[in-house]
Amino acid sequence: MTRLARILQSALVMLGIIWGDCSEVAAEISASDWQVTEYGQIRLISGVTAVGDKVSVPLGIQIKLKPEWKTYWRSPGESGIPPGFNWSQSRNLAKTEIYWPAPGRYTSFGLDTIGYKNEVVFPITAQVEVPGQAVSAIVNVDYAVCRDICVPLQTRLHLQIPAGDRSSSEHTSLIQQFTGLVPTVAGERTDASGPILKDLHISDVTGTEFLTAVVRRPPAAENYDLFVEAGDDFGFGSPTVKVQKDLNEIEFDVPVYRFRKNADLSAVPVSLTFVAGISAIVWSRTLSSD
Repeated sequence: MTRLARILQSALVMLGIIWGDCSEVAAEISASDWQVTEYGQIRLISGVTAVGDKVSVPLGIQIKLKPEWKTYWRSPGESGIPPGFNWSQSRNLAKTEIYWPAPGRYTSFGLDTIGYKNEVVFPITAQVEVPGQAVSAIVNVDYAVCRDICVPLQTRLHLQIPAGDRSSSEHTSLIQQFTGLVPTVAGERTDASGPILKDLHISDVTGTEFLTAVVRRPPAAENYDLFVEAGDDFGFGSPTVKVQKDLNEIEFDVPVYRFRKNADLSAVPVSLTFVAGISAIVWSRTLSSD
């Protein structure tokens, strides 16, 4: 081998090393470091490799939990702490919108809790202040995990998304997977055989107040749940579910808890998240208008 050939070979080897190192950095640039606890781990991920010229970037907060541990939905049930996200330290980030995958219901020590087990990703649409410029996404997360006890946690996640041409990252499919679990807003569903909220009213049974919802039963689904939200003055228990196959209906009787004595449920918007298997839809109603 001539001296020139050896020089060219060495240059190609070095180029391969440099290229390999850059690929490794690119593979990591779309995710923050994992913040690890004895209960699981959390990080911030991006669905794109760079900002590009778009007005927003898709992000996700990914939580992986150890077996039997759970974390909470925005309305955590009878016990628990809803997660909170503060993005104020970010740069070139105008605002963020978080989406909540449909939760599950769990019972611990007789208390009804609502949230997630194993793994969850909260998809986020992050609006960019100046398109084309790098984004420094910094979020302070307050959240909690629960097994036999509830443990409040705090962490800071930082992800730099560079300027330049954007393409899908290795986290795109994961963010899309959990975006697919976010309940459909009523009115946006095109499935004519899907669930419909047929009736919603307040009833009183032996001194206990219930919110009763009647839903058209969707086909090919066996497991149903209904999660109700109505502001800070009210809480809602686990519903009694009555499936009326002859009428193709499901009736949910949801216990109502008032945290303020004179709070009027008919005067506030009520959000109802109906879950049937892996499908979910959310309705917003005001009882006084029904």
